[in-house]
Amino acid sequence: MATKHISGIYAIEQIGTDRFYIGSSKAIHERWSQHRRLLRIGTHHARFLQNAWNKHGEEAFRFYVLDQCEQELLLEKEQMYMDAFKPVFNTVPFAKAIARLSPEARAKAVASLRARAAKITHCPAGHEYNAENTAFSKDGGRLCRMCNKERVSKVYAAETADEHEARMRRLADYYERTKEAQQPARQAYVQAHKPEKSQYDKSRRPLANQLRNQRRATMSPAEREAYLEAKRRQNGNRKEKAAEYQRSRAAINNARRNERRAAMSPERRAEVKEQKRLAHLRRKARLNGHNRARANRVQGAGQI
Repeated sequence: MATKHISGIYAIEQIGTDRFYIGSSKAIHERWSQHRRLLRIGTHHARFLQNAWNKHGEEAFRFYVLDQCEQELLLEKEQMYMDAFKPVFNTVPFAKAIARLSPEARAKAVASLRARAAKITHCPAGHEYNAENTAFSKDGGRLCRMCNKERVSKVYAAETADEHEARMRRLADYYERTKEAQQPARQAYVQAHKPEKSQYDKSRRPLANQLRNQRRATMSPAEREAYLEAKRRQNGNRKEKAAEYQRSRAAINNARRNERRAAMSPERRAEVKEQKRLAHLRRKARLNGHNRARANRVQGAGQI
């Protein structure tokens, strides 16, 4: 019975995903019993958690303790874990006591808790918050890159082949829908991070070549032929797009040149025409000089 009076922070996790509910209690095991009772009868206050429970069943969830602490530290610790893990099943991103405050008091309380959390040098899993391992969310919360990498790796490792293919299709569809809107931001990012991108590409190239060779080695002749045909079509599409781009640029340049000519005065037009004629004569003279020098070299070589 002593285990029912553990004070600390707990999590309700959907097994095999990175989806959590985080809470705190002076008696964690009693609080878990309350959660289970409300979820089983369908009246839990966290609607996202309730919907997932209804869809996947009780067996898809597990309850465990994140951190044991004194009762005076419950609020601070709960907010720290919520900032670190961003639990999707919590209705609001604040500790339950903060959620009941007015917006002004809530902002002050959150700022105070985050100022205290900033003094913490390691994430809940024990990874140090250094420059390489720390990321920041949109609202300024610290995120541990190693923890995030581990969570994502677990999710991807638990994927079936169909789930992996469906995720790749979703990513490809999202890219096609947003590539035009995100193109300026991507170009600005590439221009600002050219050295880092070049270094990353060089470091990734051996691994990419190794993975590509492994994929090719496992291909059947039919799969290999289909792969080559797809590459040929892709190269053909690239050439068509490049040609279309050149044609569009030529049309734009011609239109701009015609606009400039139309805006010129007769005197300016005659001056430009004379400059072009002189430039043509200079190019012709240089070409004739090159031809004469080449003829002299050939004639000298023949005499030798």
